Amino acid sequence: GGVLILGGRTSPKAAGGSLASTLVSLPAEIPVDGVVEATATPLTIGPSDAAPTARWRHSAVALAEAPGRVVLFGGRDGDSTFGDAWLLDVEGARWLWLDPQGEECP
Repeated sequence: GGVLILGGRTSPKAAGGSLASTLVSLPAEIPVDGVVEATATPLTIGPSDAAPTARWRHSAVALAEAPGRVVLFGGRDGDSTFGDAWLLDVEGARWLWLDPQGEECP
């Protein structure tokens, strides 16, 4: 277990500026004062593997029914707004693009 940080902007003042595309895993136990004294560990995804583009204002949720899996949806990169969905297999360190079926969201 732990905390997984997915994407985001590296500067809140630079809309569309430098975007974070790395995944960082933090320890499961965060002290009450919020100060983490452990080093964050980057989660490396193979360069040839498909992966979502760097983004911010996206949604991500861990799946209780499938530990070690996170769904990422939408977001933006300063130029584009995304409506895509991805599944992250944390243990396997790989992304899977999801192709949802049905009507588009309004």
